[in-house]
Amino acid sequence: MLSIPPSLFQMDESGNGGIIVDSRTAITRLQTQAYNSLRDAFVKRTPHLKSIGGVVDPGFQIGTAQRRVDVRPPPRQP
Repeated sequence: MLSIPPSLFQMDESGNGGIIVDSRTAITRLQTQAYNSLRDAFVKRTPHLKSIGGVVDPGFQIGTAQRRVDVRPPPRQP
């Protein structure tokens, strides 16, 4: 179980915050703190996956093909 404060998934009065899950794509947007907790737990529990490095975090080689999974939080809007 990850220790992620529920407040990270709540929207404020201005519509900021929350989470986006798009079931038609492989993209899920999380707040930075929630993303970092999930990423770190995934990496810790999957030491057998080979990291492919690069700009994608995390990116792993699975099987014979390289797959890049980009689940970075969206850039903050000014």
